[in-house]
Amino acid sequence: MYHLAADPESFAVLYDAERAYLAYYLERLGRDGVKRRGH
Repeated sequence: MYHLAADPESFAVLYDAERAYLAYYLERLGRDGVKRRGH
């Protein structure tokens, strides 16, 4: 998953996918953390 794409368009697609996954993970982590603290 961390190999560089040969052309810029493929790299952009992979980069977008990684960013979207990270954003989703952080959002979920944040929501779960708030629930655990009881807010």
